[in-house]
Amino acid sequence: MLTICLALIIAISIVIDTLRIGISPMPTSPKVWATLKQVTPDKPPKTIYELGCGFGWLSILLARKYPTSQVIAFEKAFVPYLVSKVISFFISNLQVRWEDFLKVDLTESELLVCYLFPQGMQQLAQKPMKGLLISHTFSLPGYQPYEERVAEDLYKTRVYAYWV
Repeated sequence: MLTICLALIIAISIVIDTLRIGISPMPTSPKVWATLKQVTPDKPPKTIYELGCGFGWLSILLARKYPTSQVIAFEKAFVPYLVSKVISFFISNLQVRWEDFLKVDLTESELLVCYLFPQGMQQLAQKPMKGLLISHTFSLPGYQPYEERVAEDLYKTRVYAYWV
């Protein structure tokens, strides 16, 4: 009974946060990650921000690819934040914050990575940023990508790289 109640509370929390934020947590597929990796820099950036990390899978992959970099992941939804926060305890170069990245200075990062939704990308385009921004699925309004690739997944997901 306790397990059912806990599962119900978690599900309700995810639904409430989905309605509040405008999107549910969506993981990045392995084929999209493989494409995304092709446009990430060879030289490890000092600081990487993941904007809207969900359950943290992309943050983990970034932290593993760049073990000498500091990966800082931002998440507003409570349950995904908790999951990614617990995972971050086991990865020394990953820090997860329960914070709205739109209220953070994004000029402090060399690499920004995101998988947002159209409204989130519109809001992000209004913020001052510096460095390389890599997004997938949705483009950054008002910016021209310097590189665009297509993943070999079912949806032919687009991966965009911008100098901002």
